[in-house]
Amino acid sequence: MKFRENFQRSWKTYPFIIVVLTSVFASISFLSGSQQVLADAFKGLKGGSANGLLLTYTGSISLVAAKFYTVVKRVGTPTYARRMGGAKLWLSLHVGLSFIGLVLVLLHAGLPFQFKYAALLSGGFAGLATWLLIGVSVSGVFGRYLFKRLPMMQKEFRYWRQAHLVIVALLFMFAVAHMTTTIGED
Repeated sequence: MKFRENFQRSWKTYPFIIVVLTSVFASISFLSGSQQVLADAFKGLKGGSANGLLLTYTGSISLVAAKFYTVVKRVGTPTYARRMGGAKLWLSLHVGLSFIGLVLVLLHAGLPFQFKYAALLSGGFAGLATWLLIGVSVSGVFGRYLFKRLPMMQKEFRYWRQAHLVIVALLFMFAVAHMTTTIGED
């Protein structure tokens, strides 16, 4: 009974850390013996395969839907934002949908077993879009989890939000360019 009470107390205090550590431990345990099996399973998810396209379309829709946070927060009045559920709810949706989109699009790009960093440099619009997606994700994590927790650095990072929005705009521009240039390719 003591273990259960300790776990419940820990879960209430540190749910994110528990989930991450458990996931990392399970992933390492699972991957240590089945790396080639997983590599073969991921082959059908990359690039222009039907499953790969399904992943990237779903991921792209998730990324576009995540941007509604910007619309709710910046368009209209604070009353409008509250009526739509509040900025905090939309930020949570933004983070969740962005994470889902990131994972699905990176799977489409070949992560974890066929993802070649050097190939992204010669990948044209696809490579640029992938690097920008990674940059947007890093920028978003910084903004969500570090910016407000580093009050002494807020003056130095006052342009973070504008830079994040510019990177997002570039991401969408290169992603659309990638999609339009690959339509009809086999």
